[in-house]
Amino acid sequence: MISTRIVLSLLVVTVCIAVVNGCYCSRRTYGRNNRQKFCKAEFVVKGKVIDISIKTPKVRYQVENMYNFKLKEANTLYIFSTTNNCEQILKKGEIYLLSGTKDNLGDLHTNQCWWNSVWTDIPLSTRQDLQSGKYSRCYKST
Repeated sequence: MISTRIVLSLLVVTVCIAVVNGCYCSRRTYGRNNRQKFCKAEFVVKGKVIDISIKTPKVRYQVENMYNFKLKEANTLYIFSTTNNCEQILKKGEIYLLSGTKDNLGDLHTNQCWWNSVWTDIPLSTRQDLQSGKYSRCYKST
């Protein structure tokens, strides 16, 4: 009986720790939907991950920029993600829609809260809307 209580107590503590350590994305900061995330992001690109280097507490993704949806960015980008619960995990060789922020030094940063998707997982109509500039119509209310 005592061992059952101990096991249950440990299980509850483990679940509580997992909940506390989860990634939280503020709707105010990141937006509620992909259109708002697009508008709030400082960069949005279609790019292929060509190299990954881990330098704790950051992961640096070298990305071949295939298309700029927002600001004009270089042909090769270095996008950083911190190694925490909101880390964006990308695969080498995969093509993504990537978005995020730019710091004072010009470094690009992303995490799970931004609109980051495998390019082929995005519905064709959405990809067409992105490429036609439909998503670029951002208003201050977003």
